[in-house]
Amino acid sequence: MSDQLDVFAAVETWHDDAASPSLLFTCPTNYQFIEHARPRSNKQQMSTTTNHGGVAVFYRSALKVSRLMLPEVTTMECMALKIADQSRSRSVALLVIYSEFFDELQLVLSCATCSGCELVAGDLNVHVDVASHSSGAQLLDTLQHHDLRQHVTVPTHNRGHTLDV
Repeated sequence: MSDQLDVFAAVETWHDDAASPSLLFTCPTNYQFIEHARPRSNKQQMSTTTNHGGVAVFYRSALKVSRLMLPEVTTMECMALKIADQSRSRSVALLVIYSEFFDELQLVLSCATCSGCELVAGDLNVHVDVASHSSGAQLLDTLQHHDLRQHVTVPTHNRGHTLDV
């Protein structure tokens, strides 16, 4: 990570918990992280296979970061955070999402925007750049309904589509 970044959101982190080596070894000096792993089913608990999904936010240690309440959901991994400078005179609320489904997106966005989330970042696996794609249009309508805008305008997938917000 660049020394110029204060906050970095990562999605599809493939980790199990805060003690996962993939997070510990990725976290730069003078940074901390907060994470939400994809829960494993009872059958998967004893497995050594990769735990797909998950989100993490890396931030400068000088920042004050706290979780904002979100409803419990099963179709996505998400975290809402309040990030403030040391004096707490300036802050921003951030929602980070990794999802392959829309089922609970409206609920999460409603709760997050009520909590003051101004930024949404993540991977929703939807072709936002294809006007005829119904899920992409639905996502853009949902964002607009919550007074949010899509800022990512370049391809974020190796096949040339924009899947991220």
